[in-house]
Amino acid sequence: MPPSPVPTQPSCTDQNEFGSLKFDDALAQIMGTVEPITGYQCVTLSMALDRVLHESIRAPKNVPAHTNSAVDGYAVRSKDLPKPGSTEKFTVIGTALAGKPANMQIEANSAIRVMTGAVIPAGTDTVLMQEHVSVENSKICVSDRHRAGDNIRKAGEDLRQGDVILHAGRRCTPADIGLIASLGLGETKVKCRAHVAIFSTGTEIHPIGKKLREGELYDSNRYTLRAALSRLGVETIDFGIIPDDKAGLTECFANAAASADLIITTGGVSVGQADYTREALSKL
Repeated sequence: MPPSPVPTQPSCTDQNEFGSLKFDDALAQIMGTVEPITGYQCVTLSMALDRVLHESIRAPKNVPAHTNSAVDGYAVRSKDLPKPGSTEKFTVIGTALAGKPANMQIEANSAIRVMTGAVIPAGTDTVLMQEHVSVENSKICVSDRHRAGDNIRKAGEDLRQGDVILHAGRRCTPADIGLIASLGLGETKVKCRAHVAIFSTGTEIHPIGKKLREGELYDSNRYTLRAALSRLGVETIDFGIIPDDKAGLTECFANAAASADLIITTGGVSVGQADYTREALSKL
């Protein structure tokens, strides 16, 4: 008489583990349960890297704030440019530097020396690149290669006042920080960081530095989790190692839930006699 088959229960060795979820289904359940963090704080620009913007940022002014020269050269009136096939000479009557405009009146066939970023002098509308003219004492010789409006950067050409430059929900990059700084904004509103509680469970788990006895292990999971979480810019709350004690584990979960937005634990989720994680969670 053949022996009776030994009854078995579902286990992790089954091809399709009983009660388990596919990754996409598990993620959908999580995302359907969590709520976005709504709190925000105002931080200085130097502390805003990798923080998530609470509200969209609008340009409070034009960038550039004034029409300026895109090159080092000479500002002239386009109506004085030479006709096709001819050349003209312009008398240089002054100089305009970045941050130091030339407050003078331009005249016919005259030019003002300008540097990159300098405000375009009143009455001029074209800048001749210095490499494209020849200099003779206080005059420049100009060919017919130039066109009206050459080498001019208009006020608001990069950003216009009122434009949304960064949208709420964006994680600030180094380039974003520079963009905000170009507007003269020294601080910005960002979402509060997520607070994540972590702890390992298991009486056999011990911290690094302790001499292990037979069957004991060093706690490596918390180091892995802390390293991974540090890349996400969250605040980590480390509750350490919790022994296999039902009451102690339940208390730790309660404390973590009161102080964190998210809890990540390792261990104690199987069907062993000392696996209390599921039971503790069900009570809470």
